Amino acid sequence: MVELIIEEGTVELEEQAYYGRNDIVSVVFPKSLKMIGDGALGECDNLKCIQFNEGLQKIGNHAFQYCDSIVKLVFPSTLREIGNSAFSGANRIESIVFNEGLETIGDTAFLYLDEIREIVLPSTIKKVGEGSFQSLTKLEKATVKSGIVGEFAFFRCPALREVVIGDSVTEIQTLAFGNCPKLKKPALPAETRVQRWAFLNFEE
Repeated sequence: MVELIIEEGTVELEEQAYYGRNDIVSVVFPKSLKMIGDGALGECDNLKCIQFNEGLQKIGNHAFQYCDSIVKLVFPSTLREIGNSAFSGANRIESIVFNEGLETIGDTAFLYLDEIREIVLPSTIKKVGEGSFQSLTKLEKATVKSGIVGEFAFFRCPALREVVIGDSVTEIQTLAFGNCPKLKKPALPAETRVQRWAFLNFEE
């Protein structure tokens, strides 16, 4: 088994650089790294520990998709964008720390996570992508402080009971919290635009 240490001076990890490498159990990124390319560490089944660097700005599409040994994620304050399906299917993740500074979460970025119970997004978020937290089977509480909550963002989260919507959330799109049967209707800021069926199937 391998502890992968990316060489200092590396600015961008290439697309699919270590895709499917089941011998990698941990990865340490250098201070110089700004971008993790699409699929760079996707389907690394035994990857458990990721040490992200301050200075990282973007995680590409499918970068860690189906890495189903990861348990915890702590993102740096410099991170601005998480790509589409970046961590989808990484179903053992129990904890995610989103630091202030993050602006965009891509479509289906965290689809199909089975263990996480709470999501707290920072006040710098501009867009929560479509289906980004869809089908999180144990999610009980979500806090969204700002930005646009895309279609199906938290769709089909069967354990979701509480959603906190911040004053800077500008729009909640269709079925963003649909098919969440235990969800109690949240208090919504007066200025927030709510599309049709955004909370379809919530529990009265």
